[in-house]
Amino acid sequence: MRSSIAIIMGFSIRITKTLIVILLFVSLCFGFGWTAAADDSVTSENRGVRVVIPITPEVRQIEIFDPEESAGLFVGVQKFDSREFNQVPFAVDDAIDLAHLFSIELQLLIPSKVALSLSGDPEKESSKDWLRVLKKRGAQVWPAEQTSVFKLVLQQSRLTGPKGILFVAIATHGLSDKGTDVLVTQDSLPEFITDTGIRIPVLIDVLSRSPSKRRLILLDACRERVKSNKREAEPSLDPKSAMGKAFHDAIARASGQVIIAASTLGGYAYDDHYRKNGVFSGALIEGLHGGAIPNDAGLITVKTLGEFVNKQVLNWIKDNQPAGAEKCNGITVNYEGPAANMPLAIHNDIYNAPKGYRARRDAALKKLHTTLKIKLKPEILSIIEAALAYETPDKFRTELVEEILRAGDDDRDVRIITDYITARISKEHIRKSQ
Repeated sequence: MRSSIAIIMGFSIRITKTLIVILLFVSLCFGFGWTAAADDSVTSENRGVRVVIPITPEVRQIEIFDPEESAGLFVGVQKFDSREFNQVPFAVDDAIDLAHLFSIELQLLIPSKVALSLSGDPEKESSKDWLRVLKKRGAQVWPAEQTSVFKLVLQQSRLTGPKGILFVAIATHGLSDKGTDVLVTQDSLPEFITDTGIRIPVLIDVLSRSPSKRRLILLDACRERVKSNKREAEPSLDPKSAMGKAFHDAIARASGQVIIAASTLGGYAYDDHYRKNGVFSGALIEGLHGGAIPNDAGLITVKTLGEFVNKQVLNWIKDNQPAGAEKCNGITVNYEGPAANMPLAIHNDIYNAPKGYRARRDAALKKLHTTLKIKLKPEILSIIEAALAYETPDKFRTELVEEILRAGDDDRDVRIITDYITARISKEHIRKSQ
């Protein structure tokens, strides 16, 4: 009887342990599943701590910016009805990735005010995931035919309010024909390209009528090989697909908006088959993921982003398309209008650095006025007080604070601080005189 009870009890214990393991496994699975559902932007390719975060409510208030008044149009034309046009392999990825970046990651506009105009399918799994997320959160998806693109240009520009930003990003072919520069849509006809594509001056003119004074236009066009030619083993660069003078002049004349284009006059845009984005679009994404140098306040602005993208595009062409380096001088940027200095993201480390710096600066100032003031020369003291009046750190201020905090109250430490200030002033004088 006892042995039977023992067997039953042992069996029960094994069942209980098994149930506990199963329940623990199920709870973990459901727990992770719930977490992923709570943040649709988390995928296998973007997990981890980002160095950038969305701009804070305080920054929004200073900039008089409301993301709910923003709107965006993201066009990606990978496939064309005409067989004469080569595919733009990652154009759809570019459009989706930028839409996800601006709306979900950086929260500069709400997803329900995102319009995607697409022809073709994304190549990357992450882009496929993000397209599902965008649609789930209310983004519209339209074809990339000429009429659809024009309708969306009008719709999205009118949706943008005075406190918002109008985002327009277009990845496709660009063509120059008889002095007219055109963006190629899904249904454009090579024989009537100026009538069946999107003329650059017309696009810029329509966007300029938006209620928002902040307009950011990103044009990843002018691909190096627009038309397919099966008789050529290595197709030559098509001069009609380079950035034409009319395209360049239209950007230069644009007022009230920032336009960043993937190439310069006579240059070409390229595709990065490693990262599966256009080189230009990939550099934009990399810059807003922390690559762009922020300003002293830790903010990545439109202008600092443009500077970063220009360097990245030039470096990529130099390393991967040296033959095209002669014709490409980077990207074209027109910083016209209030969007140029608009913050797009916060560099987390640098933005939060002033908080730690201010505490140490205050401690340094207290020490300066209690133990070092009487031993320092008045001119040296004035320089220190003027430098530490700023609440944002730079290399000089940070080093000065640390020197003061390390110093004792003997003559040797006072001399070290004096020598440090004197050497710094001498370097600055030499730099300015060069």
